[in-house]
Amino acid sequence: AVIPRLTATYFPPALRDQAGSEPPGQIEALVREPAGYVNDVYDSAALPAFGEAWDRFQIELQTAIDDLNRAGREGLSSKLQAKLSGRLSDIQKRIQQLEKIPREAGREAALKKFPFLANVSDAIKPQGRPQERVLSVLVPVLLSGPRILDIIEAVSAVYTDELMDGNACHVVYSS
Repeated sequence: AVIPRLTATYFPPALRDQAGSEPPGQIEALVREPAGYVNDVYDSAALPAFGEAWDRFQIELQTAIDDLNRAGREGLSSKLQAKLSGRLSDIQKRIQQLEKIPREAGREAALKKFPFLANVSDAIKPQGRPQERVLSVLVPVLLSGPRILDIIEAVSAVYTDELMDGNACHVVYSS
């Protein structure tokens, strides 16, 4: 029988505190897909008033575009219909470029509050692979000091219980 290696992911305290303040399940999402987690934080940090205005703008613009197309089909020559359709298509392309602004605003706001989010993907999944701090006990010892023994004992207990239930587990810890 092959027994899975005990592995763990270290969360710096600032990241642990930020992720722990999010709704349940966010720490698991952060470990699974850090970039997706960070994008969700950016989206939620966007200014609500800006987001509401942007949503209203998109709805009203799409309604106006639909009305213009409908009116054009009813009263314009095919040549002018094609010209109108082309110009409206140009407007929609410009709007798609503007759609990046709310995410950028959220990114700016989130990074002011949590500057470490800029590098979270590299911290959690260096080179796109999960970190395996168990390969070097030196890192947890340096980060946690004497508390490392309590952490190792707790991690080992969870790991053993999960393994006995037939589950391989991956532990997330912080100092």
